[in-house]
Amino acid sequence: MNMFCKPILGTGLAPAFVFIVLLSLPAVQVSAAEAISRPNIIVIMADDLDTASLRAALELQSPEFPDGLMPHLKRFVVEPGVEFAESFVTFPLCCPSRATYLTGLYPHNHNVLGNLPPAGGFYRFDDTSTIATWLLAGGYRTGHIGKYLNGYQDATYVPPGWSDWYSLVGPTTYCMYDYTISSNGVPQYYHDAEEDYQTDVLAAYAEGFIHDVDSFDDIQPFFLSVTPLAPHLESYCNYNDIRAAP
Repeated sequence: MNMFCKPILGTGLAPAFVFIVLLSLPAVQVSAAEAISRPNIIVIMADDLDTASLRAALELQSPEFPDGLMPHLKRFVVEPGVEFAESFVTFPLCCPSRATYLTGLYPHNHNVLGNLPPAGGFYRFDDTSTIATWLLAGGYRTGHIGKYLNGYQDATYVPPGWSDWYSLVGPTTYCMYDYTISSNGVPQYYHDAEEDYQTDVLAAYAEGFIHDVDSFDDIQPFFLSVTPLAPHLESYCNYNDIRAAP
């Protein structure tokens, strides 16, 4: 798949680190001007990844890792990308920041003021008007893969605006093994096999989404939000079972 990639690095959505990638897939029925005006958009949001930790991981070199810990991220995203180094977050807490990402609103306007009820969390969030509903109405295919909002627990519920929905569910969101994913409203259970490692499963969903979109001749533009748990601390799981990535 040929594609133009323009990475944008944002540091202001604390405590996450956000990578935005604009893709231009081959278009047989769409002019170049139309493709530019309606680009494909991928947002990758890492959880609890601060700027200092990212820099250290990119720059660390050792005999075991001569090119650093994340050479592909450095080569394909960081080096060719644009970084907003002076951006600021309005509410440096998980759920309020994610609600701002989804709506473009300040926390005092979207009213998600914490991670837990009654002031915050999933049930405090009005999901009827978000980036997903706007882009879907504009002709985009929309996909969410990974963590949504703190307190999302009903795996049968798919928020408005999402064409493809693969969300981590409930407390198992914070476990790399033995977790649940809402697959378009159908609970899918993953266990403790090596191939069940959460980050790899989410990556496979994302890759499948892009290949599926690319298989259509009319090239409908897409918006894909990928929000893995990593490198957030695992919690709500059996600490005796926590182990390194495969």
